[in-house]
Amino acid sequence: MTLAGGIDLGGAKIEAQLFDPSLGWTAIDRREIPTPATDYGALLDALAEQHVWLEERGASQVGIGAPGLALSDGRAMTANLPSDGKPFSKDLARLLGKPATIVNDCRAFAYSEALLGAGRGASPVLGLVIGTGVAGGLVTGGVLIDGPNGQAGEYGHMTLAHGTAGRYGLPLLRCGCGREGCYETLCSGPGIARIAEATTGRAATAEELAARTDAGAAETLRIWAEIVAEMLAGVVLATDPEIVVLGGGVSKMAGVAGRLSRALKPLLLDGVRAPDIRPAEGGDRSGARGAALLAWNIGRRGK
Repeated sequence: MTLAGGIDLGGAKIEAQLFDPSLGWTAIDRREIPTPATDYGALLDALAEQHVWLEERGASQVGIGAPGLALSDGRAMTANLPSDGKPFSKDLARLLGKPATIVNDCRAFAYSEALLGAGRGASPVLGLVIGTGVAGGLVTGGVLIDGPNGQAGEYGHMTLAHGTAGRYGLPLLRCGCGREGCYETLCSGPGIARIAEATTGRAATAEELAARTDAGAAETLRIWAEIVAEMLAGVVLATDPEIVVLGGGVSKMAGVAGRLSRALKPLLLDGVRAPDIRPAEGGDRSGARGAALLAWNIGRRGK
């Protein structure tokens, strides 16, 4: 039996999952440890520990899904991990004694859903993760689109269209990336709370707003959907996906796929077929599964 391993590196936990490709990529074992919050060396040790744990249980290939970017000069760009500015992949490879397969966690999600989840059989497939941040990835013909900085999919860092924030009296905010007015500042989970506060005077989560029936909640969600659809319209023009798969905490909001589909349609060119927007099938395991699948396919190509 040949198995594959996937590691999901998050701000609070590092979860390792063992998958059996012969059983439809079912997770057959998992192990979770806390993420060292401030110590870079401890973070590398914890990742190596999970990597070895998977290999000891039969994983012939192991992939790591991690937040942030791997810059062309070898440095990592991460917001909430002590690896920011460090030669993360090089240091981890030295610790493991071999190169590690590392992919952005949102790109891993897109790859998993395109090949094994809600987008299987379609092409191109756009994965869009809406949670604390906003990012995704594009898979076409079974291939994950990538580049030298690993940033193909950072849709949340495109700039808001002129006048969008002003039309609804929303604040133009500085993003965690350092720029001002990124879509992420209003499309993400914290962004929904900002829209609610600006329009109703009280911040609220996506889950809270979806459960309410008052006019203020409905208006907040309408504005949020319009802004997300505006971002999506730009991505659709550039990539022309057949299917958009939604992930992240905000995607669990009731009716979100239909809400975004209705908001997107009038923004597209006349006569253009709108992409089918669907929730993810893989749930919380999609990121680790995508990293494992990518490592597995890289390993098979190398043989």
